Amino acid sequence: MGSKRTVSAPRILPGMPPPKERTEDQVKASIESARRAVPLYWFMLAAMTLATCVVTPFLNSPREAVLVTGLVVALGLPALQLAASLVAFLIILVGPFPDRGAAGEQIGMITLKAFVGGVIGAAVMGIGLLILSVANK
Repeated sequence: MGSKRTVSAPRILPGMPPPKERTEDQVKASIESARRAVPLYWFMLAAMTLATCVVTPFLNSPREAVLVTGLVVALGLPALQLAASLVAFLIILVGPFPDRGAAGEQIGMITLKAFVGGVIGAAVMGIGLLILSVANK
């Protein structure tokens, strides 16, 4: 069974125009566009990660290839996520999405959550490195 999601009416502040009424078809197009945006993002991220895994070993000696590839992917993942978001957003702009706003909003939310996760990960890693540096003195 699917879950029902309630949508509250937007707040109208003084001086703001009233929200536009949308037909059922427009709402369905928005939902479909947002649903199609998510796999697009993940496909872009997977393709970029795979390309990084394929190209990086050719730039290093065979002996170091696995270690360097793992480090590049692990440390470069936030950059790959941003690049995947940008490419997905550009595809949404030129692709056959009936509601580009809903699809773009979905990519924006994924990007925001990835950014927040990256900041939290960097903070945890920084604290861990600080503890290790203090412990080694």
